[in-house]
Amino acid sequence: MNYKWRLADGGAEVDCIHPERGKPGSLFGQSVCIASKWKDTYYSKMWEFFDKTGLMTYNMDGPYHGDPCASTVHPYHACLEDSQWQQWKTQVEVIHELQRRGMYIPIPDWYFLNGQCSTGMGYREASANLTPQQQLLLGRQYIYDGTWHKIPTMGWMTLQLVGFYTNDPRVGLEPLCDNLDRYESQLMQFLGSGCHLTIRGNRLYDTPETKQMVSRCIDWFKEYRDILTSDIIHVSRPTGRDLDCMMHVNPFIKHKGMVVVFNPTDRDITKEMRLPLYYTGLKGKATVTASDGNKQSFSLNQQSELLLPVSIKAQGVSWFLIEE
Repeated sequence: MNYKWRLADGGAEVDCIHPERGKPGSLFGQSVCIASKWKDTYYSKMWEFFDKTGLMTYNMDGPYHGDPCASTVHPYHACLEDSQWQQWKTQVEVIHELQRRGMYIPIPDWYFLNGQCSTGMGYREASANLTPQQQLLLGRQYIYDGTWHKIPTMGWMTLQLVGFYTNDPRVGLEPLCDNLDRYESQLMQFLGSGCHLTIRGNRLYDTPETKQMVSRCIDWFKEYRDILTSDIIHVSRPTGRDLDCMMHVNPFIKHKGMVVVFNPTDRDITKEMRLPLYYTGLKGKATVTASDGNKQSFSLNQQSELLLPVSIKAQGVSWFLIEE
C-alpha cells in the first residue's frame, strides 16, 4: 500500500498554512498537516485496512518531511512554532505501530531510529530517464556509496522495465523478449546487491524464454540469499571504464563470500582482481566456485587478500562464490 500526500490537497481545513502567505501551501508544493484532524480519519481507516487485509508491508511515499504550518486551529499543534515538532511526533507514532505489528516499512526519508526498514540506496527521479546501461552504472555507484553507512537490505533500488516520465524506447526494456541480455544484467545487478528491489513495469515476463530467465535469476538469489544479503566490502567505485564488483562477506555462514563482477565496457576484459577477504574469516586459502561451475582453491597472502583471475565478456556479468 502506498500513500502520497506530499503534493495532495487535503482541503483548506487540514492543509499546511504557509507561514508567509497565510494560505494553504508549503515548502513542497501543497501538503496535508498531519497534526490536523486529518490524522483522525486517515490513520483510523489505514489501520482498519491492514486489520482486514492482513497485508504486512507499508511502502510509505512521503512520510512527514518538514513542512511548517501556521494554522492556529489544528487540534494537534498550537501554532507555527510547534507545528513541525508535533507533525514529526505523529509520524513517529505511526512508524512505531507499524513496527509493533512486525510490518516491513520502506520510507524515502530517514526514520531508522524509529523503526523504518529501508530507504533509497541512492535516488534521483531524473535518473529513471537514462538508458539501461547508464542506469546500471549509476545504480552500482549508488550501491557503492550507500553501503558505507547501511547494510544492503537497508536500501532499495529500482529496475526500470518501462520509462518513468517518457515513452522513449531507449529508456525501458520493452518488449522484454527483445532485450533479454540487458534484462538479465539488471536482475543480476540488483539481486546480486542484496538490496530491496522495486520493479517499475507492466509485467515480469512476456514469453516462456523471458520467464525462464527471470526464474533462473530468482532461483540463484534464493540459493545464495544468506551471503547476498550480507555486508558489502568496498573494492573500487564503478567508473564505467573497467571491471567493477560487489563483494559480500559473512564469516558466520557456509558461504563466506560472493563476488559479482561487471564489465560495463564494449570490450572483453581479462585481469587479476585483488579482493580483501579479511572479513570472510578465511585464512591461508579459499575455495572459489565460478558461475560457470569451475571450482578452484587459491592461496591467500598475509593480508588475507585473494588474487582472482577473471575474464568477463563485454557488457557481461559473472559471479564467484567463496568458501573454505
